[in-house]
Amino acid sequence: MTSPPVGTKVSSCVDCATPIIGEIQRCGACRDRHESSLLAGDEDVTLPRDRSSRPASIGQILLTWFVIAQLVASIAILLILTGRGCL
Repeated sequence: MTSPPVGTKVSSCVDCATPIIGEIQRCGACRDRHESSLLAGDEDVTLPRDRSSRPASIGQILLTWFVIAQLVASIAILLILTGRGCL
């Protein structure tokens, strides 16, 4: 048997100690057995959580009110100017 090239990492399977080329932990057979044991039942499935919105911070609330107040003031000024015929 020839030795692997210089840059290749050789390790052994954590279950059966079979030599493996690369950085994986298990050989193909042990990996399949390990995956099938992980997927044994429905209790292993992670269910999606309900999405909940974060409450707005005080700064966001103040900024929103400030923008709304500016819009209302701008519309009121435009209505007053158009009523006088200045535009």
